[in-house]
Amino acid sequence: QGLHKAAQPIPINKTRGTDILLNDVLAIVVPSTCMGGIPALAAAKFGIPLIGVKENKTILNVTADKLNIDSFTAANYLEAAGIALALREGICLESIRRPIHHVKQIK
Repeated sequence: QGLHKAAQPIPINKTRGTDILLNDVLAIVVPSTCMGGIPALAAAKFGIPLIGVKENKTILNVTADKLNIDSFTAANYLEAAGIALALREGICLESIRRPIHHVKQIK
C-alpha cells in the first residue's frame, strides 16, 4: 500500500542505465498547495522547474510564495503538460500567454 513502489533515491555509484537521474527530470508537477513535499523542495534545490496545479485542491496550504521558491502556475494538469512541453522545447512562456505584448522589430 501507499508509496512502497515510489521512486527511491540511490547513490550515484549504484545507478543502472535504466534509472532516472536528476538530469532526466524535465519538471516536477505538484498541487499548488503542496509545495512543501520532498519532490517540490528537491526541485527547488536542484534547479528543476516546478509547476503547481491550482485545480488539484488539497487540505494543505503550503504554497511556493510561502516558501519563497520559484514555480510556474498551471490551472490544471493539461496546462501543466503544455508548460512542461514549452520548457523542453525552449519556448519562452511569456511569448505564448495572453495578452501577447508588442514585439520590437530588430533591424
